[in-house]
Amino acid sequence: MAICPECNTLFEQMAPWQKICKSCYKKQKQKGSVVAPSEGAVYLIDSLLLRRLKQLTHPDKHNDSELSNTVMKLLNTLKPI
Repeated sequence: MAICPECNTLFEQMAPWQKICKSCYKKQKQKGSVVAPSEGAVYLIDSLLLRRLKQLTHPDKHNDSELSNTVMKLLNTLKPI
């Protein structure tokens, strides 16, 4: 649980990168003030989460689709914390 700095309400923080509640995020998105990540941005990812993502997107489970291969290649470049 975390406190949203925008509206001071308690919300369930799903990951460390989630800094504001969903309501405030939606308001910012409607205003156009949500900033997209910059090229070359660095993100921290938990090793357990990375493992689960790889299990979910593995090409063997998706008939060796192009999308699953692309996602797996990207996930393989990430280094867990």
